[in-house]
Amino acid sequence: MDLGQVLDGLYQREINFMIYALWDGGITVKLGDKLNGFHAETVARTSAEAAKWLDEQVRKIFPKSQYVTGKLSAALLNVFLTFFVTARDVSNTYTDMIGPSGV
Repeated sequence: MDLGQVLDGLYQREINFMIYALWDGGITVKLGDKLNGFHAETVARTSAEAAKWLDEQVRKIFPKSQYVTGKLSAALLNVFLTFFVTARDVSNTYTDMIGPSGV
């Protein structure tokens, strides 16, 4: 399971999480946030383990969420598509101006 895909899915569906890592302390993964509280927490050894854990916890704690049901509102999907297309266009314009090396 890819951590990036899981994080993107949670973010797009407004499910809060925190991830941080210390060199020798593993990857701390929390489902929730400081303001509203955390629903679950673990320390993973790899990004794949963190992704699997997050996915499992969301399915258990939020079974009716858009993340689990696979539904994303049309309005929210449109916002994300617009953002990503704009970001891609800006990146392409920047690359065209300075070249692919950035130097």
